[in-house]
Amino acid sequence: MKKGLVRIIAGCLTVVMTAAAVMAAPSPTKNGTVSQEFTINGEKADPTQYKAEFKTKLEDLDLEKEVLDLINDINKEPEKLQEILKDKDLVVAKDDKIDVEALELLTTIQDLSIVDLATGQIMKDLKDVTLTWEVPNLKKGIGEIRVLHYSTVREVWEILKPEKIDYKEKAITQHFEDLSPVAVVYVPAEK
Repeated sequence: MKKGLVRIIAGCLTVVMTAAAVMAAPSPTKNGTVSQEFTINGEKADPTQYKAEFKTKLEDLDLEKEVLDLINDINKEPEKLQEILKDKDLVVAKDDKIDVEALELLTTIQDLSIVDLATGQIMKDLKDVTLTWEVPNLKKGIGEIRVLHYSTVREVWEILKPEKIDYKEKAITQHFEDLSPVAVVYVPAEK
């Protein structure tokens, strides 16, 4: 009788712990505020002339319809991220041993832009840019963090290892060859 009761309790605990782990996985959120201390062409940008921000309306980017549709689909149904991750042209640094197939969205895909304050226009063809931004649902112990980036210049998806992850400030610093749509992705710690 005691052995049966112990098995029932152990089974219940397993179910509860599994449910807690599943419930603990964060839902993708929008990226937060972008720090106005950033570099363009490797040099510190003047915050009186430029503003860095996320834009959710991607239709203004002149993306190919196929890419725009894929981003919109992923933002609606995050499990479709695997369509990008299985792309044979996905760029991942050779020394990065991240399990690409296990990546999940932490934030939705948004356009990371720098706006010329004098004209109000998004600056195109920027190179060598480093920015820091808030990731509202970033927490220590969540897993391995990466940045998913679609280069509109090179027309390629890439997985980038962040320059810095600040769990206390819930912020990520990333260097980009060029700017365009980004999302924060991660391999959950339990995987």
